[in-house]
Amino acid sequence: MFSKRWSTSERQYGVLAEHGVRIRMSDGVELSADVFRPDRDGRFPAIVGMHPYDPVGQWAPVAAGALSGGGSPRPGQEKGKGFLEAGDPAFYVRRGYVHVIANVRGTGNSGGTYPFLAPPEPQDGYELIEWVARQPWCDGQVGMFGISYFGRIQLFVAALNPPHLKCIFCPWASTDQYRDSFYHGGILNKNWVLSWGRASLHNPRYESESRREWGEEAFRAAVAGALEDPDLSAVPELVQALRNPNEGPTGLIADMIVNPLDGPFWEKRRLNYDPIDVPAYIGADWSQYALHLPGAFRSWERLRSPKRMILGPPASLDRPLYQLQYQYW
Repeated sequence: MFSKRWSTSERQYGVLAEHGVRIRMSDGVELSADVFRPDRDGRFPAIVGMHPYDPVGQWAPVAAGALSGGGSPRPGQEKGKGFLEAGDPAFYVRRGYVHVIANVRGTGNSGGTYPFLAPPEPQDGYELIEWVARQPWCDGQVGMFGISYFGRIQLFVAALNPPHLKCIFCPWASTDQYRDSFYHGGILNKNWVLSWGRASLHNPRYESESRREWGEEAFRAAVAGALEDPDLSAVPELVQALRNPNEGPTGLIADMIVNPLDGPFWEKRRLNYDPIDVPAYIGADWSQYALHLPGAFRSWERLRSPKRMILGPPASLDRPLYQLQYQYW
């Protein structure tokens, strides 16, 4: 990787930043995006990222000891509740790319309610890409980039095949949320449910899908049954979510709990690989066996489009994607 001959493209531009750009979706909901572009006139290829986290955390300068999205302060991480998982905008823009980082609907300053990877979130990604391609600063070539949630949503968007999407870079991406993330062997991964559902999401507005689809009576019965489970009732945070399913992210946590078996709720959040035809860069590291590693192998087996995969040692990157940026760009 860092041989005597490695190099990246030259830095040629300064960076212009527009924060809080409003992008209207076909149903009227507006996404909020930060747009970073070269400081000269012209049309450039664009990189798009989507996420449900603190937007400032995706571009703010590194602050020693800042609180990370996972809730643990570590030196060298950036400010806010993000891990810079979309990559550093300054890196790409100085090398001739536009970088657009948008909050998915129902999070951050975007409008609407949070779908948690289910429709219409992928359709929003499709429309966002096509909006970017139409802008006067874009040459019509759009790629998606990022890890973890940024990687997951890329694959869901790619399954819709936006006309201007040329490729995706989506390592560290779980593709079956039931098995990879929230239930391991059918056992609730309570620590991840709570740490991600409560601490990482930024201003989530989630409305219970189970209550909407089952009706109030069936939903309340499912909640009551969950509260009688001795394992669930032994965890105060889970009990709080079940008793208050309308307060902030607890509605999402409650929906996860009352859907303990793989079924329609999780099927909506499982990737269908068959339609994807854009080139994809996938992968993970060996330490992520309880989150992203299964998705990497699954993607390698099921993607039929051109693909490359990286599997490496634990990803303790000093600023996420820093080394990967310098290797691949």
